[in-house]
Amino acid sequence: MDVRMTDWKTLFRPTVSRWVLGDLSPGEVPERVLLPCENPDYYDDGEIMDRLEHVVRRERFILGTFAGRQVAVAASPKFGSPSAAMVTDILTTAGAKVVVSVGYCGVLQPGIACGDLIIATGAVRDEGTTPHYVSLGFPAVADPAVVRALVQAAAGMGLTYHPGIVWTTDAVLAEDDTQVSYWHNAGVVGVDMETAAILTVASLRGVQAGTILVASDNPFLKRQTDLERLRPGYRRALDAALKGLSQLPECLQQEKCATR
Repeated sequence: MDVRMTDWKTLFRPTVSRWVLGDLSPGEVPERVLLPCENPDYYDDGEIMDRLEHVVRRERFILGTFAGRQVAVAASPKFGSPSAAMVTDILTTAGAKVVVSVGYCGVLQPGIACGDLIIATGAVRDEGTTPHYVSLGFPAVADPAVVRALVQAAAGMGLTYHPGIVWTTDAVLAEDDTQVSYWHNAGVVGVDMETAAILTVASLRGVQAGTILVASDNPFLKRQTDLERLRPGYRRALDAALKGLSQLPECLQQEKCATR
């Protein structure tokens, strides 16, 4: 390799890969990946480990099985689109075929309670990361089969869920009433900091992706988060995400059969 003629992003990619993968080699990551996007003050990987069988902890991943399917749980990228995009980008070249993220979001519609689940069908790209990948005319859309799997999982478990578009922003403290009202009137159901990045990068890299979020506060109604509802909601989101991941191959097969 002629380093002088090689683009920096190509040269730097192995370094970023080590940050994301830790002691896993590219290609060792299972096809199904759960990606927690969380406030680090609340993140507890024990919640995830308790739901898996045959658990093996690696430097940056928890590996295990759920309903007989191998699942990798990546270390949380914490807040924001830059880190979420970076992790998603690396996962696409490390063996991942499906990425389902679990996180939190503010609510922009009445009738959605704290602790309810929001299954993103797409996202408003109002963050600064994805324009570096592709122009803003490119939509951030969740994979239909992943959305279907998450909806079927949530419905089958009797959970309260709301499918819809979320608004992804970089600046929580810049969410003024004008912006909130605008996206509320457009029918957007929630606001977060990662979904648009995950969906956009996954789509560009040919990987299926979806997001299931726990409703927290409600900027439209100016309702603060109810922490007593939030944690149980997160546990329900984990259950639905893992069940959806495990059922996805069957959903894909049903989709193929339905289109014949």
